[in-house]
Order: sequence, then structure tokens, then C-alpha cells
Amino acid sequence: MSVRRPLLCAAVLAGLLAAACGPAGPAGPVRSPMRASELAQRELRAAGLDEAVIDARRQGDRWVVTTRRRESSMAGHLVFVDARSGQVTVKRYWSVELGRRR
Repeated sequence: MSVRRPLLCAAVLAGLLAAACGPAGPAGPVRSPMRASELAQRELRAAGLDEAVIDARRQGDRWVVTTRRRESSMAGHLVFVDARSGQVTVKRYWSVELGRRR
């Protein structure tokens, strides 16, 4: 019994630590472009993507954060952050220049 108790305490502490450090739920109201950018980067990093934020603008009741892949200036993601709840939606984009003059 004396060996089990420290193991049980260690397991409970590890579980509490993992729960505290895990991903948070919705972030709540998002009032600044900096906060929207942070939430967008967190979501992309959770998906294994490291992209640079180009722009964050408020459009109605959501923030639109534009990111760019570091390897390519033509690909990235549009990240939509709900201003009220902080819920994040990610859409991929690929820009192509057509009809370019030489």
C-alpha cells in the first residue's frame, strides 16, 4: 500500500498538469487584431504549420487573418476568428498570377 500511494499521487499530478497545459476551449471575445493573430497562429501551429501573419482585419463579426507560408509567397491560409466566441476556422489559399505582362 505504501508503494501505490506515491504512484497514484504522481499519476494524478501528471493528469492535472496535462489538463492545465492542454489546448484551451474557445477564447471568448476577441477585441484586437493582435489577439486574432495569436489565435490564428496557435491554430496553425497545432496543425503543424509555421506561417507568417500578413494581415488581420475586422470584417463584421469576425476577424480575417491572412497568413503566408515561409517557403512560398503564393500559398497560405485565411483564418477566420469569430469576434464574439473566439472560434477559429482555417481555409487554405493558393494565389496565381494570370495574364502577367512580360
